[in-house]
Amino acid sequence: MSVEIKVNYLEPVTEGLLIAEGRSIRAGRTLSYAEASISTGDGRLVVHGSSTLMTLPDKGFRLEEPKFLPLG
Repeated sequence: MSVEIKVNYLEPVTEGLLIAEGRSIRAGRTLSYAEASISTGDGRLVVHGSSTLMTLPDKGFRLEEPKFLPLG
């Protein structure tokens, strides 16, 4: 469940390559914090967002996968 979402639109983009990157800053048992950014192909940051999420025990789907997968 979303506790807080903040998105900053820094620059309009109408064409070209966009690259999105996201990362988990803290993955707790109940509260997790993540952020993401979108840049143009030449490296200009155009969007940045962050989110605080709450895990509710015994709610939602049961998945056998971990909440976050390691990179690589």
